[in-house]
Amino acid sequence: MISILTYNPKFLSKEKIKFWIKKILNKPRGPEVVLNNLVIGLKRNNFDFQVNKITPETKTIHAISSVDALKWAIKQKEKGKINELIAGPNIVRHPPDDDSILVNKNIDKILVPSKWMAKYFSALEPKIKDKLYIWPAGTECDIKISSSKKERCILYKKNVGEKLFENIKKYLEENKISYNIIEYGKYKAEDYLKMLDETKFLIYLQTSESQGIALQEAWAHNVPTFVWNSIISSPLTGSTIYEKVAAPYLTDESGDLFKDFEDFKNKLPKFIENLKKFKPAEYCKNNLSIEKSAEIYVNIIENRQKPWKKL
Repeated sequence: MISILTYNPKFLSKEKIKFWIKKILNKPRGPEVVLNNLVIGLKRNNFDFQVNKITPETKTIHAISSVDALKWAIKQKEKGKINELIAGPNIVRHPPDDDSILVNKNIDKILVPSKWMAKYFSALEPKIKDKLYIWPAGTECDIKISSSKKERCILYKKNVGEKLFENIKKYLEENKISYNIIEYGKYKAEDYLKMLDETKFLIYLQTSESQGIALQEAWAHNVPTFVWNSIISSPLTGSTIYEKVAAPYLTDESGDLFKDFEDFKNKLPKFIENLKKFKPAEYCKNNLSIEKSAEIYVNIIENRQKPWKKL
């Protein structure tokens, strides 16, 4: 039996309080969406598990999105009360964080959302490279795609300089391209999903994403995405990261990238011209659905999938 923990199950902690406040207020984003969709996927796959509960049958603990839960689980492994300990994703931003907790010898597997994250983690801490497994969280794809005519685009603002943001707004207005603005952390999930039904494409402005749940939700609604993908440097090593860091799972089926405003102006007309050629809903369903994610998860748990570096 596997127990998935999002907080220390024995004590009242800030993480436990935050978890229940978000649940009561119905404001799941990021890590909460990852957990919710994992639970749905495991149920659909008839996999035996429990969440934030420890019983005598618990043989494996998976600490997700919680350093406190991981610290508690490490002690359980040290005492011989469990056989296997899995950590991640969303435990730490960088392997050296929290006294390099991910290096602890009691951790058997570490889940990261994407290949570039696995490369980044292993470069910063080579000791954990054989424990890293790539597991993308799933998105609900069993939805009815709107057949109504879509006139507007979404300008999704998450982490971007004001100059680029304002230049893009001005370009859209000058070229009579109608748009709605969505700003990260300032909208309700249901409002975003409803807006996607009325959207023909999405412009995504974010420096880096470990996975990109909002992008996957757009693809699930058959909305192609045009994503700003700048070259970034590691905040710890200073080395340049040449990857699709802003959209790790974007492909030719789901959209395109641009690197700066000049590139945006040059590429957007062709991107719009080719909108009907993209197949984001089909791509998302085949690769990033809740069911597909749960299948990958179970394969990792049951040792049917190798660490990323051995693929």
